[in-house]
This record gives sequence, structure tokens and C-alpha cells, in this order.
Amino acid sequence: MSKATRLRTDFKVAVDHIKDRVVSNVSEARSRGMIQINDSEVQKLVRIIESSFEQGFVTASSQVEKSIDEAMN
Repeated sequence: MSKATRLRTDFKVAVDHIKDRVVSNVSEARSRGMIQINDSEVQKLVRIIESSFEQGFVTASSQVEKSIDEAMN
């Protein structure tokens, strides 16, 4: 695997980890009573969070790609 491919993969893994942590924190906050939200609303919120991270990844990945290409040349 090339260094560029590895960097791209690592970036995606990092974004996915952050997304998963946010979703987990929302669920934990609900369980602890820090927020009052029903199951249906939690699922909606989780979908919004996941979609937001995916959109952010797509938007940021072009800049990351450019930076990787510049760093490798």
C-alpha cells in the first residue's frame, strides 16, 4: 500500500471514529439523563450526525487529497 493510500485510509478511519464517538456520546448523555429525548428522536439525531460526517468527509477529502499529493511530490 502506498503512503498516499495509507494516509487517505487513515483519514477516513479517523473521521469514522469521531462520528462513532459523537453518536455514542449522544446515547450516553440520554442514558444519564443529561438530555431528554425519546428513541425515535435519538434515531433521527443519529442519522443527522452520520449524514453530517459523511458530507463533511466528502467536502474535506478533496483538500486532504490535495495536501497528500503536494506532500508526496
